[in-house]
Amino acid sequence: MILPGGILSEDKGTKNIRKQLTDNKLIDSVVVMPGKMFESTSISTCLLTLRQGQEGIALVDARQTCHEEIRHQRGEGDKSHTSRIYHKALKAFTDEDIEKIVCAIEKRENVPEFSKTVTPGELAEGDYILTPTRYIEFQE
Repeated sequence: MILPGGILSEDKGTKNIRKQLTDNKLIDSVVVMPGKMFESTSISTCLLTLRQGQEGIALVDARQTCHEEIRHQRGEGDKSHTSRIYHKALKAFTDEDIEKIVCAIEKRENVPEFSKTVTPGELAEGDYILTPTRYIEFQE
């Protein structure tokens, strides 16, 4: 599921959902993606994958694992806009970026500043906050 990044830590009703998913061992991985990945919104998003019976949850911070690309869009609306070409900078993953993310999830790798696998118990201790940066080791 591609969701707004806020669902990983907000307490406006989503904590109970995160708790149920965690306690029932349904979360396989959480990937935080960079902002500006989609043309229709600039908010940060996350990728949440589910799989029944997961003992460890792979958390990945992929915000720095991307590159910026310029997309050309024709304007919408009246003639003054449709005759214009807009240049929009968006974040994108290369095939290598995707492979790095998938590998970290499949192998349950603990890579400083990128990924960590946590148990449902660790998430419970963390008040069911699924934000990877809360658990991943960062160097100063």
